[in-house]
Amino acid sequence: MNHNIWYYIQQQMLLIEQLQQRLTELEKQIDSQSGTRIEKIEYKFDQLKIERLEGTLQIGITPDEIESFSQDSPLHQDQQIQADLYNLLPTELDRFLEHYHIDLAEQDKASILTDLNQQLPKRIAYYQNKQLSTDEIKHVLIKDMRQSLADHFEDKGDDVHNGSS
Repeated sequence: MNHNIWYYIQQQMLLIEQLQQRLTELEKQIDSQSGTRIEKIEYKFDQLKIERLEGTLQIGITPDEIESFSQDSPLHQDQQIQADLYNLLPTELDRFLEHYHIDLAEQDKASILTDLNQQLPKRIAYYQNKQLSTDEIKHVLIKDMRQSLADHFEDKGDDVHNGSS
């Protein structure tokens, strides 16, 4: 019986030695691989290769709209014109307020800017129907906007001078 226990202990010791050697080998492999670190991942969607896609993915536009979203498309032109004028409107409004010596509350300025911005899509469409280029449309819209502001503030100035409000 002692012989069986001694044999069993020797087998367990051999197994422990083999496991220790394997552990040492795995630790060496891990140490050699730990030299690679990824700090930042940048995705370049045009370079992605998709092997399998399931479900629905929408990122702002549908596949039907992709072709219409080129640089020369009316949709892109509309958006570019609106963006340019949206950035220009506050400056123009401030210029007219200063010119006519009018002090408006921020809420009133915001109301005027909202009104002008809401008019842009129809005005852009009107001038696109006249076959004007993007630059011509911007030029005409800026002129229209300035005239609208001038007419508005001249009317207000007349009201103030005539004693009415």
